[in-house]
Amino acid sequence: MRWTGGGLAPLMSVTLVEGTSAASPQQSAPEKSKPAVTQAADIASAKVAARSGKRVEALSERTETSTTWADKDGSLTTELS
Repeated sequence: MRWTGGGLAPLMSVTLVEGTSAASPQQSAPEKSKPAVTQAADIASAKVAARSGKRVEALSERTETSTTWADKDGSLTTELS
């Protein structure tokens, strides 16, 4: 930054490379989707995360022989092995 008589003024530099444009990042970059959540700490968190459409494992309920999932409709499924 450069000192300008009592305040700070930001200094900005733009360099264009051949074949590129000065379009804003929002216009030129495709929207990135967030990865789906597949695990949550507890049942309440798993139920909230499952609303996005994928089932989510509630880690607090995991045992050596079972896994509990929150389903997108709000129900729970426990798989035993």
